[in-house]
Amino acid sequence: MSFAVVGFDVGSLTSFIGAAKGGGVEILANEVSERCTPSCVAFTGKARLLGFVAEQQKVTNAANTVTSFSRLIGKMESDPIVDLERKHNFFSIVADDQGNAAIKVKIDDEPMVLLPEQILAMHLHKLAQIAEYNTKTKVVDVVLSVPSYYTDRERRAFLDASRIAGLNCMRLVNETTAIGLAYGLTKKDLPAVDQPSRNVAFVSLGNSSLQVALVAFNAGKMKVISTACDPCLGGRDFDMCIFDHFVAEIREKYKLDVMSNVKARVRLLKSCEGLKKIMSTNSTEIPLNVECLMEDTDVSSKMKREFFEKICEPLLLRIRKTMVKALHLSKLTPECLYSVELVGGGTRIPAVKRLVKEVFGREGSTTLNADEAVARGCALQAAICSPSFKVREFSIADSCPYSITLQWEPKDEVMEGLEDKDVGEAVRGTSLEIFEHLSVIPASKMVKFYRKGDFTLKASYSHPDGLHIKNPLIGTFRITNIVPTPLEKCCLVRVKVRVNSNGIFTISSAEVMEKVEKEFEVPIEEPKPEAPTAANADGCEMETETQPSEVEGTVEQSLTAGASSGIPGAPPVNQPPTKPKTRMEKRLVRRPRGVPVESVTFHLSHNKLLEFVDFQAKLNQSDAIEQERQDVQNALEAYVYEMRNKLDTCLQQHTTERERNSFNEALTNTEDWIYGEGAEAKKLDLSKRLTTLKKTGDRYYLRFTEAEKRSSAISALTNSCEEVQKVVRNYLAEDPQYAHLSKEEMTRVENTLKGMQQRLNAFVEASKQWSPTTDPTILVEDLYNAQKELESICYPIITKPKPPPPPPKPTAKSGSKAAGGATEDGKGNAASPNPGKPLNVPNGGEAPDSMPATTFAGGEDMDVD
Repeated sequence: MSFAVVGFDVGSLTSFIGAAKGGGVEILANEVSERCTPSCVAFTGKARLLGFVAEQQKVTNAANTVTSFSRLIGKMESDPIVDLERKHNFFSIVADDQGNAAIKVKIDDEPMVLLPEQILAMHLHKLAQIAEYNTKTKVVDVVLSVPSYYTDRERRAFLDASRIAGLNCMRLVNETTAIGLAYGLTKKDLPAVDQPSRNVAFVSLGNSSLQVALVAFNAGKMKVISTACDPCLGGRDFDMCIFDHFVAEIREKYKLDVMSNVKARVRLLKSCEGLKKIMSTNSTEIPLNVECLMEDTDVSSKMKREFFEKICEPLLLRIRKTMVKALHLSKLTPECLYSVELVGGGTRIPAVKRLVKEVFGREGSTTLNADEAVARGCALQAAICSPSFKVREFSIADSCPYSITLQWEPKDEVMEGLEDKDVGEAVRGTSLEIFEHLSVIPASKMVKFYRKGDFTLKASYSHPDGLHIKNPLIGTFRITNIVPTPLEKCCLVRVKVRVNSNGIFTISSAEVMEKVEKEFEVPIEEPKPEAPTAANADGCEMETETQPSEVEGTVEQSLTAGASSGIPGAPPVNQPPTKPKTRMEKRLVRRPRGVPVESVTFHLSHNKLLEFVDFQAKLNQSDAIEQERQDVQNALEAYVYEMRNKLDTCLQQHTTERERNSFNEALTNTEDWIYGEGAEAKKLDLSKRLTTLKKTGDRYYLRFTEAEKRSSAISALTNSCEEVQKVVRNYLAEDPQYAHLSKEEMTRVENTLKGMQQRLNAFVEASKQWSPTTDPTILVEDLYNAQKELESICYPIITKPKPPPPPPKPTAKSGSKAAGGATEDGKGNAASPNPGKPLNVPNGGEAPDSMPATTFAGGEDMDVD
């Protein structure tokens, strides 16, 4: 079974789905043919609404409509960013039993507290349904985008949400990295690896956050040089500036407090968003009109772009500060940039474009789709991760958004008594910044410790002031089973830490390098014997001279002489070299032994995951049942309107006045029941009512359709009967064309034709007696079946082709073939192939073994052996 390869860009306001296909990346449309799906989940009674339908009822059900849930995921309720979200949303944000930010809603009129992970899982399920509908395949593996400023716990929460939704998240991709991938993977003019990089700045101003990244591109690779973010600055903040201005104006002008009415707040905020979009393209004064905002009061006002930019000046200063910071961290100058790419709806504001030009010294480019660039990058990353696609090689070097510090117990008591030389190459102190800000990830590092027993490591972000959450702790990691051997005072522990491709910190492994004794075989060094020397009577060495004749001879003689003379170093004849003597020696070596690591990080426990998965499955099943119920209810409602219209049009002459009045009454009663007691009726009750109505309505409609199709059916059967009758007449007239048909076959044709003509005549006579309001006893379908029966029996017979004529008999000719191609004459003698020309026979009267080729009249050259 094939699976789709998709990437989800989950934004705080809308989401996009990118699917990798053979020709590139396609952005998929939802059930209303929109490429963007609202990031919205709503609860109404027993129903759960997702995406577009949830967003449509936000005004009337604001308290149970959850948006911007990605802003709450992985947060504590006490984080300042959560208080900020309360100002932008209308649902209740509470704390769960562990202090995490949670959402309080009503499901089936019962209050319930859900984690943002559960809400996000519901939204991911909806996106997967849209992808499956478009690709006609199952969606399992996905790539999800996350803001580049997300911390470890927020990234883990995203992975938990994908597991609850039943999806396998192959990769979490930073939004700026996904934009860079969408830009660079399709570029064919990037500089070579050994050439200076092409530096591109990406400015992404979305609905709720600002992200700026500078990326270096070369052929086949990209590297994120620097990033800078403002997690609390987005397009919605510009909307709020307009909203706050008009709230004050309406309070003064109309004496209405918009903040006291949820519906009024939602409607005014939506109008302010539309006003902002219009001012981005028009410099003239734009009117604002909201009908019946509160207390049946219509509200109207105006605003110009200049005034809008003035009240948004603090936001513009923060945007400038973020862009300057990103440029400063990259250590590049504006002249080093190739281009500046604008992404996100907020970059369409003219004041933002001017700031981009001021900071980077060039106009912002819009070559990328501002709304879909992240989804395209996610889809490309999914294609890279999937074995189903072959993507040209493109390496991605991301950057660590925050520096990470590793801490351990100060002056562990188990280390007491160790001398400085015992510690050796292990780390000292109580902390170590293991990953620096903007260091390349994914990356791994090895840290060494000397310990006598188990110890704990704490990983946290080095600079809490630069975070958008209060708690900088990433997790605690307990290294256990540290037991020194008798040969050493303490253990050398090697800990491998890693920031993986998802941007998540882990201690992937830990091992103890134990000292153990191991026996090695070492050679024994023997003293070399001194060579004997010839000496005179005074003890002096005697110098001898060898004559040339004495060294002549064979190799065998030389070896034999050497072996027999006992000269040191001369190898013996036909004997293997002697094995050197060895001895066993014990040495101390280090041997790695893996030890367990107990990790405590901020993610859902296994039991919690199972609980949420089960809850999600129940909601999915409930949604399916409710959808089936609504489908039947909609079908019943549509049937009521359809038949009511037909009674006044096409069915009017085919029903009596009494029938029309009775059926109209039944339709009205059903309509009243649908909008009354039947609004929450079960599927079975709805189906019964629909069946009852159709039993009557279909009978009336059958009269109409039979009357419309009757003449065509009679003509079709009549034409078929006439064609067969014509063949029968020609056969009886002994037409040679049908002489090959047997009498039995034609008898069968005549009997079948006679039966069909009788049926046709009976139908025609009966139809003459029917009025337009009479239920027909013989249907048009019966006539078409009769025509098919006639044609299936008669046509194979009357269209049977004539058999081919027999081949002509051979006629007798003068003479017969003789050997060698010659014919016999009247006397039985072989005739010459060429009359009048004697055969070329050599003297002696015998034919040679071979003869030249002879050409026959009217024939081809033949070789004669």
